[in-house]
Amino acid sequence: MPHVTKTSESVLAYVNCHLPPAKGEKYPVQYIATVGFQRAKYDKQLVNVTDSRTCEDDFKLDTHGFQWVESTIQEKQWDGDYRFGLPPQLQKDVQDLLKRHTGATYVHPFAPHVIRRDSHQKIVNIEDDVPDDAMLNMQPPAMFVHVDQSYDGAQIILDRLPEAEMLRAKTHNRWGIINVWQPLKPVNREPLAVCDARSVDESDLVPVTTRIVIGKPPNTMNKDNEQWHMKASPKHKWYYASNMTTDEALLIKCFDSKMGSNEQPNRLLAYNIYVYKKPDMDEQSHHHHLEHVNSPIITSLLKKYGAVSYSVTHNDSTSKAAFKRLFPNAPEAMLLDYDSVISMIVPNIECIEKMREDPDFMKKFIPDHFNFADMSRSRCIVGWVENYNFQNGLNYATKDELAFLDTDIQRKLTVSGDTVEYKATAEVDKEKEAEERAKLDAIDNHNVSAYTVTLNYRLDPRKGGDEMIWGGTFAQMRRKYDPREVVIQNARGKESEFSLDKTGFQFEHFPTSYKDFPWSPIDEHLNKVYNAECEEFMRKITGASDVRLISHIIRQRQWEKTDPEEEAKKPDMAMTDGGLLSARFVHIDQSDLGAIRRLYDDMPPGEGAKHDGKHRWAIINLWRPWEQVHREPLALCDARSVRDDELHDTMHCVPFQWPRKPTENHMWQIAPPESSTQHKWWFRSGMTRDDVILIKIFDSKKDGRARRTPHSAFPTPDDIGPARRSIETRFFVFWEDESCE
Repeated sequence: MPHVTKTSESVLAYVNCHLPPAKGEKYPVQYIATVGFQRAKYDKQLVNVTDSRTCEDDFKLDTHGFQWVESTIQEKQWDGDYRFGLPPQLQKDVQDLLKRHTGATYVHPFAPHVIRRDSHQKIVNIEDDVPDDAMLNMQPPAMFVHVDQSYDGAQIILDRLPEAEMLRAKTHNRWGIINVWQPLKPVNREPLAVCDARSVDESDLVPVTTRIVIGKPPNTMNKDNEQWHMKASPKHKWYYASNMTTDEALLIKCFDSKMGSNEQPNRLLAYNIYVYKKPDMDEQSHHHHLEHVNSPIITSLLKKYGAVSYSVTHNDSTSKAAFKRLFPNAPEAMLLDYDSVISMIVPNIECIEKMREDPDFMKKFIPDHFNFADMSRSRCIVGWVENYNFQNGLNYATKDELAFLDTDIQRKLTVSGDTVEYKATAEVDKEKEAEERAKLDAIDNHNVSAYTVTLNYRLDPRKGGDEMIWGGTFAQMRRKYDPREVVIQNARGKESEFSLDKTGFQFEHFPTSYKDFPWSPIDEHLNKVYNAECEEFMRKITGASDVRLISHIIRQRQWEKTDPEEEAKKPDMAMTDGGLLSARFVHIDQSDLGAIRRLYDDMPPGEGAKHDGKHRWAIINLWRPWEQVHREPLALCDARSVRDDELHDTMHCVPFQWPRKPTENHMWQIAPPESSTQHKWWFRSGMTRDDVILIKIFDSKKDGRARRTPHSAFPTPDDIGPARRSIETRFFVFWEDESCE
């Protein structure tokens, strides 16, 4: 906070407020402690900052969001190196200080380090030719208005901690994030200004992604978080304490799970699930299962954890016809064609969190969805409830009562039961699809020797690229790449030339007894039959001593089916409809850092450490098309033709819908080749369900064998027919009789 003019009770100072990006531009990721961070543009505002010296005791954490206190931390010299943590006694002093002033029963220092902030004036004159991503060799004061963690950022901090599971158990009660700010020497320049939380509206806060780059190239990792930046407002009330000494500290609240009435009214919460029935399930069976099987499971849990109510809206053929009769001039798009809507009303989000932790929730409720719902299309929302009740009693609309709208509609929809017409239509559609696929399968493109196509490589962030990928979102579809023309050769007839340890991938013939397309990754039959077959096959092919399944990825959506006009209306973080798209960019699913992280995250607790560094292990994908491939085949790059310095670690996140949390993954993006012939690309034409590709993603062994395989889906001039459907099955593979590297 640079001073401009000063009176005995206040100063006029400039503060840097949030400046929205230009129209059409995305919010940039802010790289902490970089040159680009210092060059960021802000809305510079002149504000009055009141000196609190005459009324320090009037400010309280729960009222204003900050509080000045006498520091009882014994250490005063601060001549040690505290960058990587405080000594135990210092940590205890900080914990005691917070407990005394907040009444907290437990304090966990999640960032117990000292930041020696150098003067901002030392680095304002950075040469123009220094790139934005250059790291600063000093950390200046944060000269912009911010809150260290947004609501989501606070949860990210909690989930990253090694003690996360233990801490989550404590967050059923009130919890928060509080900073203890203490000067290392008397403050005679750039004091810290704080804004009265009561003067800040929720609409003033803008979430911004921040990123810290850890390590040195090429072995770097990104650590992302989200904080609030604040827009300027004349209502904001600013304060500071002049001439702070080492005997004083400022407590700053960044997050509090118990929000004041000024911030969030006490309202009911609704968790709604919009359900499509399973593709192979008739309408009557869907509603019967929902009413007599699923509802008893969830209602018992809801009662147990204090829910207010539960309801199901059955949107069957009759009610859909009634809608059209009631609103004959309504556009077709107004009628949602979900088959049912489940609504759970709870007093607060803690009710859902407690219910989610009940063993029956994950063992019974969630798996049962796949017995009656098409989970690839069904959707969820969580929102606050505004409810108006005009009658004390409950009124039920029966199917007979709906029929008065038009008895002809009722007769058209039913012949001998509720669903004859629907079932007949579904059967016709399946037969038609089978006929079309048979015609496609008769097309012979095996003689294609190669395709010359364009593949999407990594675009340098300095040229507009992005080092964050949000999988399954419209942001992923809008990503910018560096497109390069390459030749992709046909491997048909040459399959024996490829192997996991030589090229990083190999082609195999591997029929499966699992015949139905796996609409869900946790389909019971898929897990019992298909997984066992794949594990045994992987063990046989690799000679591994142990094989563990990680996950399934099911793809069934066609890029060309996306409506450009509709896509343009969607926000970046909106999830794409109709399942996952093929991955049309050159990548490797996990970087070295990402592979190690998956080992610790996806193996049972404690087992990751039993394998890491102890013996050789790898991540290998098994990719299988569900029908003969007629569009977007998978291209694979010979691992020997790609240098390590062309691999760039990238954060990949999937914003799963509740109850799953967003996942973080580190993957490799690949820089463009120096020439069009450097990277050696291959595909195999005419693959069927009985054909698979084994793709090595990571191998701990560093003896010259292939360790990773860049790959990408690609469109061809011969693409035809419906979307390509495929399933990727990912495995940890262990060789306990071989050394790690």
